[in-house]
Amino acid sequence: MREPKKVDCAYVEERVQRFLDGELSEQEADELRFHLDACAHCIDGADLIETYRRLVQRSCACQAPESLRLRIVSQLRSVHVTHVQIHRP
Repeated sequence: MREPKKVDCAYVEERVQRFLDGELSEQEADELRFHLDACAHCIDGADLIETYRRLVQRSCACQAPESLRLRIVSQLRSVHVTHVQIHRP
């Protein structure tokens, strides 16, 4: 296995959320790991993001009341799409 290509902090900052979500290719994830192993600034940023994610996850652990869930489901069922327009660049 070859050594991952070196990437800069901007590259890591653009991809760190997807890295933490496990959405990068194996090669991209290796590149980020390689950079994070050597860059205190980026690892601190990634750690901070992960801490926030855990805090939000813990805060959202409770379930919504059943009455709210039923109202949302009812409203979703009443939505009718009549027109779809696709904008192409």
